Amino acid sequence: MSRSRGVFREVASWSPSLKAGATIIILIVAAAVFAPWIAPYDPNAQDFNAILMPPGFPHLFGTDSLGRDIFSRVLYGARIDLVIGFFTTYVPMTYGVILGAYAGYRGGAFDAILMRIIDVAMAFPFLVLIIVILAILGPGVQNIYIPACSRSGNRDARLARTEMMV
Repeated sequence: MSRSRGVFREVASWSPSLKAGATIIILIVAAAVFAPWIAPYDPNAQDFNAILMPPGFPHLFGTDSLGRDIFSRVLYGARIDLVIGFFTTYVPMTYGVILGAYAGYRGGAFDAILMRIIDVAMAFPFLVLIIVILAILGPGVQNIYIPACSRSGNRDARLARTEMMV
């Protein structure tokens, strides 16, 4: 019982903007998780009698040029977006912190070589990197993970290295 009171007190001490942001994030995640039960239509079902309907009843966000319900597609799309956001944020952060902390602790040649590799990677334009990798590997969500994960951990590695050296 005391643990729930502690959590309640912690949340009560948050600023109103933090409470609003946390509520929005929780609602988005809940909508994505429960999309099969919330979505009124199959996101891929085509209805040629409902092409380009405006927002309203029965299609909350309207329909697209193939008659698919946009609200259902947004709910199901949020599932993919959340997975991509999770992997492209936390995977690079994990390996970046580990590499940076090790380089800062060890120092020497490993530190110098790793920092020069990171400098080169950060000097290369990110969008060009994505375009080149997608041109080589082809389109697909999995192929976006490679450039995003290879580039995003650089900042975390530099920060962890600096903190370890301090």
